[in-house]
Order: sequence, then C-alpha cells, then structure tokens
Amino acid sequence: MNIDVAFDFTSDTPNYWNNFWYDGVLGGGGADPDAVSKTLQTYHQFLWSKLLPNGEQMNLSMPNYQSFIEDFIHRTYTIGGSIIFPKENSINRARGVNPFIKDRWDLTLECIRRYYKNDSSPLYETLVKKQRIFRFIYRL
Repeated sequence: MNIDVAFDFTSDTPNYWNNFWYDGVLGGGGADPDAVSKTLQTYHQFLWSKLLPNGEQMNLSMPNYQSFIEDFIHRTYTIGGSIIFPKENSINRARGVNPFIKDRWDLTLECIRRYYKNDSSPLYETLVKKQRIFRFIYRL
C-alpha cells in the first residue's frame, strides 16, 4: 500500500468545515477526521496491523466508532480523568495556543514536571502565575 503523506484527511471528512469559524474566531469542525475519514482509518489499519513479538498477527479492525467512543467515555469520565484548570488565563488555554505544545497532554505534563524542577519550558511563566494565584486563594 502506498501512503500519501500529504493527504488532507479533512478532504474526505464530510462537514469538517461546518462551524469551523465561530464569529471569525477558530471554533471546531463539524466532524472529526479520526472518526469519519475512511482514508485515515485505512492508513491506520495498514500501519498498525503487524506481526507481534510472540509471532501472532495483530490485525487492527475498525470497531463501530460510536460504540467505541461511548465505551471509552464511560470508562474514562471518572474523577481520575477529570482535571480542573482555572479558566481565566488558564493553563489549558496557554497549552492550547502555544506553538510548542499545541494542546498535547504529554508535553503539558513535561512542562509541569519541569516547573517543579525549576527548569524552563514553554509553559513555565503560565505555571508561575498560576502558582501565585493558588497560594493567594489557599490563604483566604
């Protein structure tokens, strides 16, 4: 199989661009390519179906996406999966718009780890500001 590394998965995702812009501000697409793009699903199936170290073949099959997501939400929408970040000038907003983080949770955790080691990171100043706010709130 040939994989077109420049293929735009939004091109085979119906309604992706619906409501993408909200009053001139970035909103969200009307559909998620992870869920809808047949090309992306085919590429994933090809890339991740492989021979395992134990000699068995792992064949990635695409489950009913809606059932898969509902099951995933039921399993993860717990206290451990619900992390609260303050809203005003939030850590969540800072990580979402930072070109080095781009809303990636693994990179956010690395920034938090570096903060506690007093090392620099793309979110260091945001975390310093939030720590000052938390200290103030907890004194009240």
